[in-house]
Amino acid sequence: MPAIVIRKVLTDELLQVIRSTIASGPLVPGAQPVSGDASKVQPSLQLDQRSEASQKATELLVAGCRENSTFIAATWAEAMMTPVFCRQEPGMTYGNPIDGAFIGAPPNQLRFDVAVTISLVDGASYDGGELVIDPAGVPRRWKGAAGDCIIYPADTPHRMEPVTKGVQEVALLWIQSTVRDPAQRRILFDIKETLDTLDAQADRATSVEALRRAYFNLIRMWA
Repeated sequence: MPAIVIRKVLTDELLQVIRSTIASGPLVPGAQPVSGDASKVQPSLQLDQRSEASQKATELLVAGCRENSTFIAATWAEAMMTPVFCRQEPGMTYGNPIDGAFIGAPPNQLRFDVAVTISLVDGASYDGGELVIDPAGVPRRWKGAAGDCIIYPADTPHRMEPVTKGVQEVALLWIQSTVRDPAQRRILFDIKETLDTLDAQADRATSVEALRRAYFNLIRMWA
């Protein structure tokens, strides 16, 4: 499943409040739920998840994502892990992890199906710091504008290049999806995007309803 980029998943107004909230909270040496050798090479600073600032920023970010219809169509989010708010200063980076399969223990266990990186600052404001995802031996590099996000299957190898100038701030988010298979999620996303485009046309054909029926039937099969 190719990565999906969503422009402005967070509005400028919401992003400003989230960044202000993060700035009020303590930063601590980071750790994130990855497996393999990369678990020892983490983003160097994270907002302390036990802090009130983290709780408020989490509520704001999750609400903003859930209000974005494109985000929901791309992820089919059933449950979201508490976001990790990371700050990368010059020289900071993390390795080439594949995210673990689960976090927690039954009955509150969360499965990692989807990984999300949300840019909290404009990628043009710092040098380096590109997210590199490598789904099939063909690395893709990404730096988003403030409020943009990139969505990809959680089993995709990825790494963050070192920041060489300026400061990078991102939110990392993992999702348990109602649709577990990434290829199926992509098919549903593409059909939903096509339906939205056709519905906006004044002279849309009646055959659109046949496509919509197929879309709903696929949801019944896969969700």
